[in-house]
This record gives sequence, structure tokens and C-alpha cells, in this order.
Amino acid sequence: MKDKNSDFNILIEILDAREARANRQKELLKKYPYTLISFTLNTPGSIKSSNLYSKIHKEGMDYLLAALLEKNITIVHIETIEKSTGKEGFISLDIDAVEMKKMAVDIEDNHYLGRLFDFDVFDANYNQINRSNLKLEPRKCLICDENALNCIRSKNHSYGELVSKVEEIGTSYFKLMEENKANKLKSKVSMSNTVYLKIKEDILNNKLKPGEKLVEENLAEELCVSRTPIREALKQLDKDGLITYYPRRGSFVSEISINDLQELYDVREVLEGLAIKHICMNIGTQNIKILEDIVENMDEAIDAGDFEKMKLLHKEWTEATLLLTKNNVLKNYLIAVTKNLVRLRKISLHEPTQSIEAYMETKDILDAIVKNNPEESEKLARLHVKNARKRFEKNLIDL
Repeated sequence: MKDKNSDFNILIEILDAREARANRQKELLKKYPYTLISFTLNTPGSIKSSNLYSKIHKEGMDYLLAALLEKNITIVHIETIEKSTGKEGFISLDIDAVEMKKMAVDIEDNHYLGRLFDFDVFDANYNQINRSNLKLEPRKCLICDENALNCIRSKNHSYGELVSKVEEIGTSYFKLMEENKANKLKSKVSMSNTVYLKIKEDILNNKLKPGEKLVEENLAEELCVSRTPIREALKQLDKDGLITYYPRRGSFVSEISINDLQELYDVREVLEGLAIKHICMNIGTQNIKILEDIVENMDEAIDAGDFEKMKLLHKEWTEATLLLTKNNVLKNYLIAVTKNLVRLRKISLHEPTQSIEAYMETKDILDAIVKNNPEESEKLARLHVKNARKRFEKNLIDL
């Protein structure tokens, strides 16, 4: 027999959650007088906090944030609240509320999971922007494509049918995503790319030494492939600057010229300092979180004594800062310099203590960014490069 008290308690929870959400919306609009997005799921029934629903909500938040970042929209504040009645996401951002609603409607209408997304958009005066304000058609029913509100009023579908449809949409989407991921990976990793990655790894790890000749026949035998993927891989490595091809002599691992490296470090110091300064001046809350997560992972790696992981995390930090550099001319110069210095990371972080030193420098840079101190962040970034050069020069003689 159905427990009426249980249904009543669930209804009270849902109503309380709505009231709390409305209060939170007002608090955020008062604190951040910008456009506000309040994101929940458009799902029927009493169950709102299953693992599947959490994944669907995260997918919606991730997709929306990616769309905002692509359009260079400034995110002022972001938060996600976990409740028994389901996840709730709030984003304050610097964009016209009507334009934001148009973006939200586009996602709701065109994303595979869009019918399950519910983006409420408010302007700075707490006016909600609805589809009717944009003279758009109302949302469609999950099952029959008719006006969703009419279907609810007419009770055309039972809760059971609607819940089953939601689970079918969510499960199908994540299954499709996994299949696409597997297919992309399979198509991406061709034979020549596999060979390229292997030889590149050996060069970056100094298994293949500067000046060492790369003989196609020997590499093909060692890697159990024909010479064709070897040639293709060597061409790409030559473009990367990791090997040098000499007519009638063959391919050699590029030499590390101390003079060239000193010049590269000098250039990197200026470029990286400027890039970090620009990031500090323009970074939003979500992007700060990206850098904080990397430093937090560094903390854990140090506690675990995993210094190989630390080297990977230092690389991840470099890649993240490149991604966050919005000045494209600066970014392209920095990428070129970083490519030439990438195989020195293992040398400059050869000793565990040096890896910890580099971590402390990175943490200081992050602190300056969080405190919104551009001059200090630039100064610390330049010091970090200077110290990396010293660590490299100290270790070079031992390798």
C-alpha cells in the first residue's frame, strides 16, 4: 500500500527546495548584480538525486560552461549545491539576460539531453526571462512532442512513463558518449602516430640522447612495424624540432646547445611572466578552479612521494596556462619556446627536492593569481623560469 505520509514529506521537501532556491537566487543577484542562470533538471517524479540524474546535471553544467568560455563571456560566480531533491547550479555572468536566454534555449532544444535541462535566466533586477518573452514555442513533452504544459494538465502520460523516458534518454546518451570516445581513440591512434609517440617519449625521457642517429631499419625492427610509419613519425618529429634531418646522412636527435638553451630560457622568462600577468588580470572563478585543482593534485603527489606524477602535473600546469592565455600572439610565441624546452623538464626536475621547489614556486604563483596581484604573479613566474634554468644547469652534467 502506498505510504501517503511519505508522498507528503517528499512534496514538502520539493516545495522547501523551491523556496530555498528562490532565496538563493535573490541573494546571488544582490551580491552579484549580473545576469543569473539557475540550472536544475526537468524531471518528473519524486526521485531527483540518483547517480544518473547527477551525471546529467554535471553534463549540463559542463556543456554550458564550455559554451560560455568559447564566447569569452566573463563568469563572475559559479556554484553547485547538492540536495536530496537534486543538484542545483548557479552561474552569475556578464552578459545580457535576453542573449543568455537565447543561448540556454538553444541548448535545451538541440542538445541530446536538452529536454532534461531547465535553465532559468534572470536579469539583474530579478526579472525572469522566459521563452514567451522571446516569442518562442513552449517546451515539448518528453514522449509525444506536444506542448509539455498541456500534457501535464491533461495527464496524458503517467509518472512511470515519464520517468522511464528520462532514464532512457540519459542512459542512451552516456552509452553513446562512451562508444564515440572509444571510436575516436581507435581512429586517432594510427600506426604512425603510435610510433611517433613512442620515439618522442624516448627523446623527451633522454632514452634517445642528443646527437644519436635514428636508423629507420633498426627502429622498425625494435617497434615491430614496417619502415613506412617510421618515416612518417620521423617527419613529424623533424617538424617538432626534436630531431634534425641531414641529406645523405639521415636523422639525428637534436643537439642541446647550451647557448641556445640560455637564450630560450631568457625568452621564456619574459613571455611566461607576461602570460601569467595577463591571466591574473582576466581570469574568472571557473578557470582559477582549474589551476587550484592542479596544485591540489601536486599536494597529493608529494604526500605520496610520487615524483613521476609531479613531472606530469608540472606539464599539466604549463598546458593549462597556455590554454588560459588569451593573447594569441603571445600564446604562439610561448608555445614555440615551450616545445623547444619540453624535454628539459625531466632534467630540471631530476631530484625530488627540485620537484618540490618547483611545486612551491607554482603554489606561490597561484596565490598571487587568487589575490589578483598581476605584478606579483609576473615577478613570481619569471623567478620560476630562472630557477628552472638553474636546476637544469645543475643537473645537466650528471645526465
